[in-house]
Amino acid sequence: SAVKEIKEGELSETVAEVQESENWRDYLPASTKHFTGRKDLKTNLINFLNQVSLKKTYRRVFYIDGKSGWGKSSLITNLRGSSKNKHYRKRFFVLAVDARSASSSNFVALAFKKLIENAQKGNFLITSLFYSKLNITSSFDILGSESVHQLLKDLERQNKTLILIFDQFEDVFRKPGLFKAFHKFLLDVDEVKSNLILGFSWKSEINIPIGHEAYHLWQQAKNFAHCISMREFNPSETNGVIKQLEKSINKPIGLELKRRLIESSQGFPWLIKKLCIHTYKQIQAGKTIENLVEQDLNCK
Repeated sequence: SAVKEIKEGELSETVAEVQESENWRDYLPASTKHFTGRKDLKTNLINFLNQVSLKKTYRRVFYIDGKSGWGKSSLITNLRGSSKNKHYRKRFFVLAVDARSASSSNFVALAFKKLIENAQKGNFLITSLFYSKLNITSSFDILGSESVHQLLKDLERQNKTLILIFDQFEDVFRKPGLFKAFHKFLLDVDEVKSNLILGFSWKSEINIPIGHEAYHLWQQAKNFAHCISMREFNPSETNGVIKQLEKSINKPIGLELKRRLIESSQGFPWLIKKLCIHTYKQIQAGKTIENLVEQDLNCK
């Protein structure tokens, strides 16, 4: 058969997890601690997970759609952080992987394997010996083995849900074969309709040309999925980032500078964050708030 089993020697690629901020000033996806606003999107996502766990939806796939820098990765890291709180930690386990680290069609199977291993290490799964050595038949038949079937049954019995999310998913299309492995996994997750959820994020400015071999598969994948669309920041969310700036300089920045920041950011999440980091650095370098107002934030 054209589908070969995954051999030990082939399991050499790295499955990198999505990084998150240690400080609000890190230009990284925001950790739960530094996450601001987005109440509607967080609610939408957690409601979807709850519906799956209560068997109130037939969908098992979701995707987060939005422009570059609009907070897709931050929504994912926030979900990962929230899943560890006392409310959810016995019900949901999240692994968020960076699709840019993929190098072969084995990546999807390796990410699934890592999800199980991490859930076992974190004592989320009360494992039977039967699948402690999980058998993955091939990278195109990840859920086919008896040990995976047993795992899915156990999850349902214990009312626990595993969530595997691929961030920066558009990168998958640059690797031949990888998208087909992902698409087959997506169809299988959808078909078994168990306590396994697949998520991915998608840069909305990237379009797959109709002539591309993955075009129809991609359209089909979107039809299977519950979609969460990122939006621009509203005034209170923009204010939330400005408050983080004020907290770190230990003083209010004043109405005039605040107005400049809000106007300059135009509701773009990435831009208000960049402007606030720039303002913080300027103040650290000795500029006064008055200087920054006079010099129009002193940025190009």
